[in-house]
Amino acid sequence: MRGVLVWLFVAAYVPPAWAKALQNVLISRSNGVAVVEVRFNCFHRYAGPPLERSPTTFEISLTRLDQCVSGSADGGQDSTRPAGREIVGLDEVDYLPRGSDEVILKLRFIRPVQIDVLQTGDLRGLQIRLREASGEPAVDTAGTQPVTATAPPPAGTTERLARANAAALERAGRTQAPVPVTTANYAINLDTSATRPATADVAGIAVHGERLYVMQSELDTAALFRLRLGFFTTEAQAEAALARLRTRYPAAWVVKVGTADHESATAGSAAVLPERVLPAAVPAVATNHGATATRSAEQVAALMTEARTAVLAGDFARAAPLYAGVLAEPKNDFSQEARELLGVARQRNGEPALAIAEYRRYLEEYPDSEGADRVSQRLVALTTAADAPKRALRTASRGGEAGPWDAFSSFSQYYRRDSGDYGDQGMTTKVSLVQSDGSFDLRKRGEHVDFAGRARLGYDYDLLNEPASPGNRTRIYDLYADLEHRDWDLGVRVGRQSERSGGVLGRYDGAHVHYQLRPDLRLNVMAGFPVYLSSDSLDTNRNFLGLSVDLNDVLKGMDTSVFVNVQRVDGVTDREAVGAEVRYFDGSRSAIGLVDYDIGLGTLNTLSLVGNWSFDSGLTLSGSADYRKSPFPLTENALIGQTAGTIDELLQSLTEDQIRQLAEDHSGEILTYSLGVSRPLAERWQVNADFSVTQIAEGPGSGGVLALPDSGTEYYVYTSLVGSSLFTEGDVSILGLRYSESYSTRTSTLYLDSRYPLTNRLRLNPRLALTLRDIAADSSSERLVSPSLHLLYSFARHYELELEGGGELGRRTGGTASTDSKAYYIYMGYRADF
Repeated sequence: MRGVLVWLFVAAYVPPAWAKALQNVLISRSNGVAVVEVRFNCFHRYAGPPLERSPTTFEISLTRLDQCVSGSADGGQDSTRPAGREIVGLDEVDYLPRGSDEVILKLRFIRPVQIDVLQTGDLRGLQIRLREASGEPAVDTAGTQPVTATAPPPAGTTERLARANAAALERAGRTQAPVPVTTANYAINLDTSATRPATADVAGIAVHGERLYVMQSELDTAALFRLRLGFFTTEAQAEAALARLRTRYPAAWVVKVGTADHESATAGSAAVLPERVLPAAVPAVATNHGATATRSAEQVAALMTEARTAVLAGDFARAAPLYAGVLAEPKNDFSQEARELLGVARQRNGEPALAIAEYRRYLEEYPDSEGADRVSQRLVALTTAADAPKRALRTASRGGEAGPWDAFSSFSQYYRRDSGDYGDQGMTTKVSLVQSDGSFDLRKRGEHVDFAGRARLGYDYDLLNEPASPGNRTRIYDLYADLEHRDWDLGVRVGRQSERSGGVLGRYDGAHVHYQLRPDLRLNVMAGFPVYLSSDSLDTNRNFLGLSVDLNDVLKGMDTSVFVNVQRVDGVTDREAVGAEVRYFDGSRSAIGLVDYDIGLGTLNTLSLVGNWSFDSGLTLSGSADYRKSPFPLTENALIGQTAGTIDELLQSLTEDQIRQLAEDHSGEILTYSLGVSRPLAERWQVNADFSVTQIAEGPGSGGVLALPDSGTEYYVYTSLVGSSLFTEGDVSILGLRYSESYSTRTSTLYLDSRYPLTNRLRLNPRLALTLRDIAADSSSERLVSPSLHLLYSFARHYELELEGGGELGRRTGGTASTDSKAYYIYMGYRADF
């Protein structure tokens, strides 16, 4: 029982500034790997592979392991559009609670991607990698799960492909021997088209048993067709074949494939070939003005799509010839963009001389464009690095063409109901709420200044209307205007906003000013009034000032940020913190370190180190060591257990030193170690395991608050077996086991989770959990059965309907007595994006 009381104490007194779910979202790219690092303020367990609602939207299921979010007045819902999101094409991250401990993390991208998700060792974060092992855009024929390039075909695949190959040959009246498929897992992507190819003679392309075929993928609502030549046992063989075809197909590349390509090649797709072989495209990068087009507008657009996805995956070597292929066509809608991005691809691929040539050609062709200043800066940086004569950062202020106003909006309404009967006391409804949320974004690119504004508002309508219920609430998540002066490298955001870096603790009303002193050095100043809940109005009794310096590439792959943050409440220092965050990524390894120290209280607030290591075999190891104070040390914590409602009132009876001592006594110390491992077993299977140890140290009691006892050592073990596309393409099935042990309880949970796409629009997600809990306080045991069902229906691209319902049946026995319990919840609504 003591461990339970400890956790209740910690959860009850977490300061409101930490009630939000998302602590930080970090965007980075290093050595061709794009990473989105999501950090939470509470312990969360990753429940399995992400659900892909569309090529641009993913839902990640999490299990919340403590209650520091669910008890907030917001219901725990959170959302952010992190800085640097343009690097990976990320639009928004939404944190959406579902029931008491289930959470959906929704990621929306502006272009099709595929993701891999790793749990950080401290259980407070996820590392989301946007990279496919083959380097190809990670979209398969069903538009759902990426093909695991390094895995062998599943059992029975060879025989099935052989039969399909023989049948296809028989239908075609041909006698060519089938291509071995056991180890020939390399192919050449020759061309990409947005229109379905027709049959025709393609003599001379496929030789020596090679086979032409077409792969179809879905990108958002549009189909994409890839003409491929296969199959090759080694990458070297594929490269040799590519060399002879380079003149005809200058944008072709070698790709590692899976069974889907073999099946497409042997099940009839090989007969669906381009209507004509494309003439030799000009391999040079000069814009082909006045020449005859070799590709349709749709094919050029598809080529740009391929190039963008290659850039997203960090494969600049493949992106460069794709952009060159666009420029080989007569001038078109993509020529200007392709010219600039070809220079970027050359630069990122370690070809500075070629990049300089492309940037100079861009300025010759588009001297008055909106991108001219941007390209000029890159050109100056490259020529300066090459010891060219020094000159000003910019030549002359060209100004840019002002763009149109862009507006984006969304609206959603959800009904939530939670009811339960615990101990035969009758069914009681705890929550009956209609949540309405809307957002509106407005953007405009000016000649020199870019504008962005956002309003994200909500309203909770409480249907219970009881004294104990939360009541109706108006919520303001974000309400700000953002101005960015491109010539001055200066930006300012004013209004209600969220900041989870630089020592800022969350949402605030105020301003953030940043100045890019050098490409690798950015200065930030943040000031304003902390907002503990989105339903709070402006409160000027609390204020803060923060300064931070961001340094990129201090060492190769390493970024760091140092900060100073001072917060005051009622004229008294609430927080005086200094700290630093270091991030390291090198493609296969990552590490994040954080330190936060309060020089006023003389306490170490946070010291954390998290690391991950991924291997070519698919094995991923993770580990962490984390020390932190909880509740987070603030002078305002001295109000815990006091009759005074403000620090100003408390000053009437206590000195500032006594108040700070009370605040320090009310913060406990939590120490957590964690290890994790994840490994694919076959093409369709993966096993995950995590082990963590947590201890809450004994703390003093003062000011009428009981001493915080030592919780002892608490253990947590999680294992899961994940299967993909077992019954139909795109389904995911999870069999998992969770075990935890503390001084007061021992809990074992077996759960089943299946996500099944009934159609392209309708997805079904049934779940079942069986829990056995032994309680030491009264030597009782509890058995729980928790089924649930989630339905998601998307239509007309911009609309979705969602319905989720679940329940819990339990029996607690101790001695000769037993108590039954039952509960259910309903969550349903709609969302529209405009």
